[in-house]
Amino acid sequence: MTATHDWSNYFVCNDIQHLYNMFIDDVHALISDCIPVKHVTVSPRDSPYVTPLVKSVLRKCYKLRRSGRTAFTEQLAIKINLVIQDTRSTQYHKLAEASPKELWAAVKATSGEN
Repeated sequence: MTATHDWSNYFVCNDIQHLYNMFIDDVHALISDCIPVKHVTVSPRDSPYVTPLVKSVLRKCYKLRRSGRTAFTEQLAIKINLVIQDTRSTQYHKLAEASPKELWAAVKATSGEN
């Protein structure tokens, strides 16, 4: 895609800011054309460790399990567990220097209390 893109407009431009803006616009357009976008909705009722990545892999896991492909499902479950562990580790690491108020807010969020 980048090989067939017309880059000749860059050679006639003398303004560096305009050149930069053109380049950024072209790169964004190429990215949107080449890389698929996956929309995942994370609701407020989801646990804090349920990231868009976790949710999308969980959906894939559910589909595979319904189709009977349990061997691949087990591999995905391991991946999901590792991602959740990393997310929770990062969240708890941030609490190492937190105030008591922030600690109790984290406990309430984890336990499901308001």
